[in-house]
Amino acid sequence: CLVGSEMCIRDRNETLKILEERKVDIVILDMCMPVKSGKQVLKQMKADPKLLDIPVIVKTVIGEERELEMLEMGADDFIFSPCEPEVVKKRVFNIMTRYETLAERLESQRHLSTVREHLLFQVARTVRTDVAVIEECYREMTGQRTENKSVGLEDMYLSLIHISEPTRH
Repeated sequence: CLVGSEMCIRDRNETLKILEERKVDIVILDMCMPVKSGKQVLKQMKADPKLLDIPVIVKTVIGEERELEMLEMGADDFIFSPCEPEVVKKRVFNIMTRYETLAERLESQRHLSTVREHLLFQVARTVRTDVAVIEECYREMTGQRTENKSVGLEDMYLSLIHISEPTRH
């Protein structure tokens, strides 16, 4: 059943198919699905790179001892049946807020990475230009006319130190 942006899917194969076809923000996964267990769905979701990042809240009955196992498999939270609607809303809200914050941080890091790459490119271009100017000055000072061959910075440094050292007698 589809209600607004909520869906109820009762079959594991149908669940995975719909998750791959649609943009899904969060999954509330019932451990007692009629065709296959919710555990199998969770396992397949967390093994699929396209579904891996979808947050999952596991719904189970009180008394089931699967909580640690489901958390280890990648579940984000739990609700226990019977459950209060306000508790479910708050858990969904908390997880969505956490994921949105994480997505914003990742986008910010991507932006910073792009800016850093641009700055590094600019610095590299500037350094190459400065090195070319230094090489040209060095060639003029030493009388070298090897314009096609780049002079190594270490060689220039050693030569300039040698030129600038006072002659000792």
